[in-house]
Amino acid sequence: MDKFERDLKQEQAEMELTETWAVHVNEAGGRPRRTVTFGSVTVTGPEPTPEQRARNSAESEAALRRLASGLAIPGVVIERKPGVPLIYANKYQSGTVIRELDGRKEVGTLAKDGIFTPLGTASAS
Repeated sequence: MDKFERDLKQEQAEMELTETWAVHVNEAGGRPRRTVTFGSVTVTGPEPTPEQRARNSAESEAALRRLASGLAIPGVVIERKPGVPLIYANKYQSGTVIRELDGRKEVGTLAKDGIFTPLGTASAS
């Protein structure tokens, strides 16, 4: 196993959720406390009641159902506004992009600072 694999396994082990039960009792309610550690964060609080566990489980399942319906639809919707260009890669000519602006398409390049230069007007530098 090389150094990269060892470091990766150690990082994954550190990020695992570990739970430990504390032996002291919450003075206010007399309920046991639970300590949960995730990475470098440790949270201590009262142990949830069976009612709280059931409610949290039901809320989690409902949230997952709502999320699943949204994830079933592939892609994104981009709302087009007049005067705002849409720039995307040109699959027919490597290193160039296509800019759509107000119904007009142009092929060109993007500089590192994000400035679009149409191919016909590129300056020799």
